[in-house]
Amino acid sequence: NIQDGCIIDSAKNHTKIGNGVTVGHLASIHSATVEDHCLIGMGALLQEGVVVKEESFIAAGANVPKNTIVESGELWVGNPARKLRDLTAEERQRLHFQSNEYVGVASSQKEVMLLGGNLPDSISKYLHLGHDVNDIEQYDSNQEQERGKEEQLQEQESTSEQHSLDDETTRNRFHNNEDNLKTAKS
Repeated sequence: NIQDGCIIDSAKNHTKIGNGVTVGHLASIHSATVEDHCLIGMGALLQEGVVVKEESFIAAGANVPKNTIVESGELWVGNPARKLRDLTAEERQRLHFQSNEYVGVASSQKEVMLLGGNLPDSISKYLHLGHDVNDIEQYDSNQEQERGKEEQLQEQESTSEQHSLDDETTRNRFHNNEDNLKTAKS
């Protein structure tokens, strides 16, 4: 769960983020490793080379200095960040619960993007598809077929309208000729 406004980059090595991790709003992670089921608080900064081992909690606004290793199950706070204490077994379990809750919330809102969101039309048409390229190609093929059918219908309607106009023109000419003949006989 990577929340709004986060910066995650890597100048050296890769930034790695494990499963069940929550990264709070505006947090920054630079060339660091965060193992499974950790919580990185809002506005926290993990500098280059930091390793946060599993089930750890970095408090909001904490600034973890370069190459720091946060051991499993620790709570770190402050600027510069330091270990405040070990998390209790209940707090560590809560980290698992919290990440699962965020997944549940996200899953319940995935349809929001189908309403349009802020995506351009060129992308939004693919939102309901999986990540399989074949799905996308099939979708595009189906869309092309639908466009072809619509064009055929429009062409038929146009042709039908033209025939109607032609029929009406013919009727008008016939009536005009009939009127002209009546006038000529009189």
